[in-house]
Amino acid sequence: MPTVAVAGGTGKLGRAIVEAIQADCKFDVVILAREVGSLGTGPSAVMTDNHVQANEEKEKEIGARVIAADYDDVDALVALLESNNVETVISTMRDMGGASPDSKLIQAADKSACTKRMIASLWGIEYTEQ
Repeated sequence: MPTVAVAGGTGKLGRAIVEAIQADCKFDVVILAREVGSLGTGPSAVMTDNHVQANEEKEKEIGARVIAADYDDVDALVALLESNNVETVISTMRDMGGASPDSKLIQAADKSACTKRMIASLWGIEYTEQ
């Protein structure tokens, strides 16, 4: 089955897309997250029992693997996409000001031997819940 990666798949829009992909039963889905459980994605991140437990709970709740992604490192993103055989990347990350959070993910998808499609986040707007 082809694999789809949803960047930001633990958020509201991302989660809805993950659930729709899962309901279709035609694709495997993985979630790319800036932070998984208590593990940050930076070089000083440390694996802890709390991280493993939080990660397992989040994966069980959503029903998809959640993978920490360093969106500042194109080569690491390429390796992540290729090691998970990701054919399609869908980004639901919101622009936090400054450089687009998608820019290096787009570069990685282009360099990845197995990734054929990249859907950039064009819908990320600021909003407040009421």
